[in-house]
Amino acid sequence: CYIEGFFATLGGEIALWSL
Repeated sequence: CYIEGFFATLGGEIALWSL
């Protein structure tokens, strides 16, 4: 699913920003 992959990447970037 493209949408699921999109949110997975978005979540990863948010995790990096949280650091």
